[in-house]
Amino acid sequence: MSGWSGWSGWSGGGSNANPMLSEAMNRSRDALVGAWDPSSITTPMMPRINDPMCIKNWSPEVRFAVCQSELFGKLHFEVSSQTAKMTVLDKDVSLDIFKSKNLVSITRPTQTIFLAQLGLVSNYSNLREDRSTEILTQIVPQTPFFSSVVNIQPHKHKYTIEIIGLSLSFAYQSVMHFKHILACPRPIEYSPQIQPLINTPGHSSLPSGHATEAFIVARVLQILVGSSEDSAVNAQLQRQAARIAINRTVAGLHFPVDSAAGRLLGESLAGYFIHRCDPMTASYKERSFDGTKFHDGGNALDFDYHAPLQSSNPDYFNVEGPAHTLNMPSDILKTLWDLAKEEWK
Repeated sequence: MSGWSGWSGWSGGGSNANPMLSEAMNRSRDALVGAWDPSSITTPMMPRINDPMCIKNWSPEVRFAVCQSELFGKLHFEVSSQTAKMTVLDKDVSLDIFKSKNLVSITRPTQTIFLAQLGLVSNYSNLREDRSTEILTQIVPQTPFFSSVVNIQPHKHKYTIEIIGLSLSFAYQSVMHFKHILACPRPIEYSPQIQPLINTPGHSSLPSGHATEAFIVARVLQILVGSSEDSAVNAQLQRQAARIAINRTVAGLHFPVDSAAGRLLGESLAGYFIHRCDPMTASYKERSFDGTKFHDGGNALDFDYHAPLQSSNPDYFNVEGPAHTLNMPSDILKTLWDLAKEEWK
């Protein structure tokens, strides 16, 4: 999984640890400054307190830390039987109390479903020779594959890069919590014949982290650059996300059901993320994934990114609930979002 720093091109910190440069600068100061002169003092302007526009003044890693705190502050997890649920704490203005609103829930599949999917995982290994370079380069980061669709340029799109990095961090931390709760074994734990192409990561299988990250990036980019749902750009973004997800099954690391759960989680997180960043133009929909229903009459069901996220069929594995809006907007997230959108005008 990619994490956020793969998008930004830096790893944070920013400190200068070059002892030779430090000594040279100290000697230079001694030669230039002379005795202390109070007339050299200038008074910097004090911005108004809690001004969201101040994020433009900070370094990227500081912006990231502030926005990450803002994004995660209202979320928590609930567990019931075989289901993990992420909910949002929001204020009921009329009653002056806080209430939980559903965001996304995932019910883990049965062992029978995982066992039935082993044959699909084995068959996907036939694509390894063709896709091995993709698999290896998509370990971390996956960003060049999306950049090639919408032409992200670091010198033109620094705030876009930070928005995508923030969404990746959101996806990473969320999916890891779901993985911890659901604790689904990897394909290699079912059969030694799987023999993954790369080392199996040290966390559980469902939902797929790569699928979650890929689909949140695809949706956030689509909205950020202003492409319509039926545009060629959106079609390519969705195909790219699906290919990244499927490549993890080709590599022997994931079941198709992992990708299906990751896609729904990624889309759900994207809706919430965009709503927090742009609350006046977007709501978010609560969604649920029931892994016990991911089968075709008892037969193994493959991952299909065209599968609808809602259905009137009660036996369907994806369910889309009502749309929600939050009463506690984030001026900080909206400011960063607006700065990123301005880069695409």
